[in-house]
Amino acid sequence: MRSSNTLIKTLTGHTGVVLSLELRDGKLYSGSLDRTIKVWDCSKMTLIVTLTGHTDTVAQIITSNDGKLYSSSADHTIKIWDCSTYKLINTIELHEVVAHLKIHDGKLYGASANYTIKVWDCSDFRWIATLEGHTNFVHAFHFKNDKL
Repeated sequence: MRSSNTLIKTLTGHTGVVLSLELRDGKLYSGSLDRTIKVWDCSKMTLIVTLTGHTDTVAQIITSNDGKLYSSSADHTIKIWDCSTYKLINTIELHEVVAHLKIHDGKLYGASANYTIKVWDCSDFRWIATLEGHTNFVHAFHFKNDKL
């Protein structure tokens, strides 16, 4: 019997540090300093596809229940990908870096380097609001009982 802390396999392929991981539906998504997102098959431990399009570091990746992958980058964009076809659906252009993403109640929230949290509608990627009041970079946030 294998110990629960035994290495199963090392997935190689990125040429830069991996900054973000997301696990969903038997796939592992990894975002890296090398400006790419890699999608791995967890059962076969193999690379499915490499997503390209960001021109700078991929800071964070998250998936949604409706089959989308959101990736934020130091290139001042959030890209939205289809998790079944791996095609780019949309790009949200930003004026700053968004380093932390969460999806809650049909909305995408992004922590911004300009001390704010931006909010977009996930159905049409329309910007809804900017939450202000912080006096420094917002690195992370969490939802509990519908409160941010």
